Order: sequence, then structure tokens, then C-alpha cells
Amino acid sequence: MKHTMLPESTLQTIFRGYDDIIYDTNCIVSYVFRTEITIERTGERLIIEETATQLVKDLTSYIQTHHKKVIMLKIAFEEITLRKLAKIVHDKFSEPSFVENIATKTGPEEYNKRKDIIEQQILRKVTKDTKRLALGAEAWFKMDSSYIPDANDINNIKSFFRSLFNNPVTKQRFNPHKDSMPSKVDLTLILFSKDKKYPLISNDGDINEFRKELADNNYTHKIIPLMELG
Repeated sequence: MKHTMLPESTLQTIFRGYDDIIYDTNCIVSYVFRTEITIERTGERLIIEETATQLVKDLTSYIQTHHKKVIMLKIAFEEITLRKLAKIVHDKFSEPSFVENIATKTGPEEYNKRKDIIEQQILRKVTKDTKRLALGAEAWFKMDSSYIPDANDINNIKSFFRSLFNNPVTKQRFNPHKDSMPSKVDLTLILFSKDKKYPLISNDGDINEFRKELADNNYTHKIIPLMELG
């Protein structure tokens, strides 16, 4: 399913006053997750991408056009290792809708014959584009390597999440298949938003689920779910 970005006037209201906008790792992965392959039986070009890819690219174009920048913490970017990218790409081929989208256009026979080759093509392109960002090849993207959250803030936000998990009402909103405590990187991104007064664009359900409580209790400035922008 394609997601069309909100009207520009709405985005101007959302991002008014901000020069820097934080992306989480999921946004970056979606941004780079696009490649083209040639369908052997027809010679046509097929674009393969994630559900959120076009939305992140449209948002990034908006940010560029309005002379803003995407900022990301270096410790968060370093999570996007080659091993992690390989797993993300490989796991996509376990998603029926992702496989169906490719197999419908290539035909089942060609898909089954070339599945491993297609997976490697995607991984090479995703890895290449991730390295471009790391090397500073895009003017709209910058990394912060100096931010260190206050130790008391880390302890307090951990206690806050524990209190949410121990509350019978809010506990139901946690993903039962994931750790109740967000990762250190996620906690740092949340606090980075608070300390720098930048909005955090996130495609992470664990972060987005409690965005109101986090803002109300001054643990973050503003968290905007990516998919609400489209």
C-alpha cells in the first residue's frame, strides 16, 4: 500500500520553527530500501521498496526543499550494520505481501529461480546508499556524534517505562513479542528530542505508542509517527 504525504500546508504547520528533524533508524532503513531489477521475461524494470519508502523519500524532499536537515545520532546510525541490513532484507522475503508484489510481476517461475539473486541485489543497493549517508554525501543529512544523555534522565525514563509496564491498563499497550524496555538507542533518541527541542520522526511502534505520555512528562519534545504524515 502506497502512502501519499500530507498536503504541504499541513507539513508547514507541523514543522514550522524547526531547522533540524530527527529520524529514527527505521526511517533511514526505509529511505534506502529501494532498488530496481530487470524482469528477464519482459525486459521491464521493477522497483522494489518497503511500504514506507516513498513516504520517507517524499518527506525528505520536503525537508530539502524547505532548507531543513535530517539529523541522526551516530550511535543510532551505527545500529544499521551490514549484518542488520542483511537480516532486514532477508526477513522481507518472509512477508507474503512483499513476495507477492515481486512474484506477480516477474512470474512465479522467474521469482523462484532468481530469488537469491534479487535478495543480493537489494542488499548491495541498500548497503551502498547507507554508506553514502555515513560518508556525508547528502547535504540534507547530518549526524550528531557528541550528544550524551544525562545519566539521571536515562534512569528516570527507564523508571517511567517500568511504571507503564506495571500499570495493568498501560501494560496492554506494550508489544507482547518485544522487550518492555526500549533499547538504549531508542531511549537516547527520545531524550535527544527533549534536550534539542527537535521533533523525532519514528516508525517504531514502541516509541510511538507512548508518545503522548513521554511528552506530557517532559521525557521528549515531540514524537511524530511517520505513518501519520501520509
